[in-house]
This record gives sequence, structure tokens and C-alpha cells, in this order.
Amino acid sequence: MNIASPAQPPAPAAGPRTLIPRRVLFGPPDRINPALSPDGRLLGFAAPLQGVMNVWIQPVDGSAPARPVTHDRGRGITEFTLCAGGRLLISQDTDGDENWRLSLLDLPDQFNEQPGDQVAEQARPRLVTPEHGDHGPVQAKVVAYHPQWHPDRMLIAANIGNPGLHDLYRLDLTNGELRLVESNPGHDGDPPFVEWLVDTDLHVRGGMAPNPDGSWTVHVGDEPGAPWRPLLHLPVDDVTPDTRIAFTRDGNALVMGTSVQAKALRLAYVDVCDGAITTIDADPDHDVVQAWLDPARVEPVAAVYAPDRNRYQLVDPDFAADLEALTALDEGDVSVIGWARGGRLLLAETTAPHAPVRYYLYDRDTRQARFLFHESDELTQYALAPMEPFELVARDGLDLRGYLTRPPGAPDEPLPTVLVVHGGPWARDRWEFHAEAQWLANRGYAVIQVNYRGSSGYGTAHMSAGDRQWGRAMQNDLLDTLTHFVNEGVTDAGRAAIYGGSYGGYAALCGAVFNGDVFGCAVAACAPTDLTTLITSLPPYAQPLREQLYARVGHPDHDADWLRKVSPHANADHIRTPLLIANSVNDVRVTAAQRVDTLITALDRHEIPYRYLKFDDEGHGLVRPQNRETFYAAVEEFLAEHIGGACSPS
Repeated sequence: MNIASPAQPPAPAAGPRTLIPRRVLFGPPDRINPALSPDGRLLGFAAPLQGVMNVWIQPVDGSAPARPVTHDRGRGITEFTLCAGGRLLISQDTDGDENWRLSLLDLPDQFNEQPGDQVAEQARPRLVTPEHGDHGPVQAKVVAYHPQWHPDRMLIAANIGNPGLHDLYRLDLTNGELRLVESNPGHDGDPPFVEWLVDTDLHVRGGMAPNPDGSWTVHVGDEPGAPWRPLLHLPVDDVTPDTRIAFTRDGNALVMGTSVQAKALRLAYVDVCDGAITTIDADPDHDVVQAWLDPARVEPVAAVYAPDRNRYQLVDPDFAADLEALTALDEGDVSVIGWARGGRLLLAETTAPHAPVRYYLYDRDTRQARFLFHESDELTQYALAPMEPFELVARDGLDLRGYLTRPPGAPDEPLPTVLVVHGGPWARDRWEFHAEAQWLANRGYAVIQVNYRGSSGYGTAHMSAGDRQWGRAMQNDLLDTLTHFVNEGVTDAGRAAIYGGSYGGYAALCGAVFNGDVFGCAVAACAPTDLTTLITSLPPYAQPLREQLYARVGHPDHDADWLRKVSPHANADHIRTPLLIANSVNDVRVTAAQRVDTLITALDRHEIPYRYLKFDDEGHGLVRPQNRETFYAAVEEFLAEHIGGACSPS
């Protein structure tokens, strides 16, 4: 059974353009990251408290208002787990350093009354993972939690004994006790596990280890204490964010997305005895991007693909009516983001370009859905722009897909255009609400987002076509896309900008350094300027992943000349394009050693207009509202100055 999303609604009616305030698009959202308690009694979400994101809780039945249960005053709290027994697990780092620490909070059992602020202030989270270990700061992350079978226990990974290796610990949620369960085999000189495999009874069953060629190997143990043995080899193209692994309830098979013996990630069972692969569902050309797993059985009920919009494939016939109801919630694309009551209560998210993200509670017993809230209430008051999927062919024949967002009511003439390049690069743009695309379209720009080679979602050939093509064919895809829209009469060739963060920021720097005749200006945030430095300055816990960077980007020794030729730092003297650069002091992915000063010196030497923003209290991306306002206000002024869009005072 194949169910497509409802057709896209018509574009908003043309009329005078009202500039949407930046605070509405980029300020703290009203509510994000909703979650259900395992018994389905409580609903949690992150929302502002005095301008800072904190966790709020309310009864699902609406019998009492939501109330804050955390009171952070820094970068905020948005990552949490509602555990059984009225407990909350919080994940938080320090100023973006990505050294995540875990804390427990016992929720007050007063949600059916009218609590006062004094009651809310009494509870304080208690740290359950150390901030520092034997060799520096500790990074901790949740590996497995199955409250329907083990409500009071959780397995977490933490690099307490060695900054480069995460061992596995059992966390007792009743008292916060942390106990070592399994040491990483990397301590003994064996291939280190960068991911642990744990079954639904919290038994350690194996892990995933990187290989020198950038591939990974899945290792399993036949019984507790037995040596690990290789089960399955995953090629480089399998190591993507869309690879998901879970054990079936009986523990005899893994459910995962894999492209082994296929041209795209397929949803499959992998037998833990012999590694035999059985396809559950597949598309010959597109990766599975979501698998909805019934938590009671840990079995897939539906698979999702996204050639442009989401396409839903029914896996379990008993879920047919539910899938039909979920895909009819509204005109957006739907995802199941939470389950409760043994899989009978679902939390669903829908997204569409022309509306803020919406959340629903769906009851499988009654097949009824209840709307919960938007991420932003005020944003619903504005006319947002439709997002149009497109296809084109790159200069070497590779098919490319992406999205075009045009200002509502824009004149039928070439427009100033911003080419927005997604980060990763092993990720992708989707048909969804995209705050930056809506902001730019609202200011009068056509916005182009293309899933260039190396992007995920379009099969292994598309992914591997980006290998060792940073600044080369990947950059050509961007240029070919812009040329396509110039030829289509959408883009004014003399008023085009390139904009991005992380890898997208690198592409923007390449646009300024190597493609100065194409772009009127460039905006680069958290961008690597030197590819050798990017590869060699990984934090200790990411060192096992360096082989993947060698395969995907290049080797700092063997490919030094190659990497230098496509590094903006080494070619800064070619820059002739106005540039806005933003970076953060605590960014562990793109470190301060990225030599932004070389670019600044070259800009000064050639008297090229530029702006440089440096944030002392952020990591790889901007979280604090005041920093986001500073950045987006500066970008808006910069684009208006150089390619002529609108600029708002707020």
C-alpha cells in the first residue's frame, strides 16, 4: 500500500508584502521537541521561560496547565527524555562544546492541581554523569531505554576513562547510580566501537567499528563475555544519518537501513547469527529516510522515502487505517516522533513550507487525533511562501533535485536570488518549513536549495559521487543549479548570493574565492576554511571517524596538494566577492585554528567589503536568542546592500 502526501495547497494570495519580524522566525519558538511519558499521562516540551528554552510539563488530558520544571538561564534546555516513574533525564552541554552531561530530575506529582511558582522552583536536576573524567571533559549520550520492559534502567555511553573511547554504563534512574557494564574494545587495541548495539532487555550485543577505508563493521557477541565477531560489513555509503539499527524483541535480528547488495538504503532484517539480509521494504532509487517501529514489538509498521515530498509505504497491514489517518492530518508531511502506552498512543509531527511545524496526539484505539500546538503561534498570522520541488541535470549527467521558494506575489521577472547550501554535506534539504528560506523569500529573494552530489536520500551512487569532490563537482552542482534558474528567468544573474553554514559555509567561501564572477556576495557561518585542518583537528571522541573523512574528503598526507587547491584559506588572495563570516569560539567541529584571519587579511588587502562576527559563547551553530538576532540582522543588511532585497529594522 503506497500513500502519497496530499497535494500542496495553492500559494497565498498576492498582496502587499508584510515583513515578518526576525524575532518571529528566529527567536525562541513557543514550543518544540514534545515528548510523552511512557504511560501516556504526561506531555513534555521545550518552551521559553524568561526568554530561555526550558522543559515544561502538563497532563496529556489538559486537566492542568503546563508548567516549567527546569529553570536554566544560559543557552537553555531542549534535549530531554520523559522517563517512567515521574522522572526527567536532561542532556546539556556548556556553551556549545558538545560535551553532553546528563542530569535527572524527579517531577513533582502535582500536575492535577494548580501549582505555584514556588513549588516549581523546589525541584533541581542532579548531575548523574561526571563533568570531567581521567583526561578532561566527559561526553555522555543515551544508548538505550526501553521503559515498557525496564522502566528504571537506561544504558548510556560516556568517555570517562579515555577521551577517545565511549564505554557503556548502566544508569539506575531511581537513585542516579552509574555502573560500568562494558569496556570499549578499543582499550585493548581492538577496533573501537563508535556505536553500541543493545537489545530490548538492555543486554550488550555488540557494536559498530570503523575500518581504515571509511567503512564500518557490525560486530556481535554470541553470549555474554564471548569475543566479538564481525557480522556485517557496511560500505562507506551505508554510514549515513539514515542508517538506523534496533533489535527485534526476540533479539534474533537487527532492523536497519542498509545499502548492502542494493543501490539505495533499504529497510531490512539482518540475522544476528549469520548476517543474512532480508528486505522488508525498498525503493530502487531512493533511500529509506524513516522507519516507524511499533515499540511493543520493535517491528516496522511503515517506511518513508522522500524523492521530493514524503512517500509512505505500509509495512504492517494492521497499521493501514492508522497510516491513512496520520497522512490525512493536514496538508503537510507527517512523521511519528513518539509512542506511549505500549504503542497505542502516538505523537505526530507535520511540516509544510507554508506553516510552522504542527504536533498532534493520535490514539490508535479510537483512531482519533487531537491537535496539540504549533511551534510558533505568531507565525500563523503571516502569509508564507510555497516551496516548489525541481529536477535538473548537472553538467556530467547526474540528476539533481531540490526546492525553489519564491516570494508570494513576486513579479514575473528575474529576482535577486540566494543559493542556500545545506550543511553536512551528508544530509539533505527537505520539503518542510525552513525558517531561513521563508525569511529570505519574505525579503524579496528567490531561494534555491539543491541536494548536490554527496547529499543523502537519493541512493548510493548520488552519495558516492560527492567523494573527494569538495570544491570540485559538488561546487559545480551549485553553479549548474544557479545557471538553470538564470536560464529559466527566475534569477537575476547580476544579483545572486551564496549562503550556508558548516559545509554550506565552506561552499559559500568557495563561491567567494573561486566563483567571484558568479556571486554578488557570500555568507559563511561556522565554515571550515582549510580542509587539512578540518580533518586533523577532530575532537578525541571523533578520532575513530577520521577514516571516513579520508575516504569522503581526502587524506591530509596523500592528498595535501589536492586539499590545498580547494581550501579557501590557501587561495584567499583570489577573493573579490563581498563576504560575511561568522564563527564561534567553542566550535569543536570547525576549530579556531581555521585561519579566518587569512581571509580577513586578503579582504583588507583588496579593499573588499566584509563583515566578521565572532561569538564567544556558542558552538557549531547559534542557540542564544541575542546571538541569533545579531547574526540575522547583519546578514539581512549585508544582502540588502549587495543584491538589493528588503531590510527590516526588527
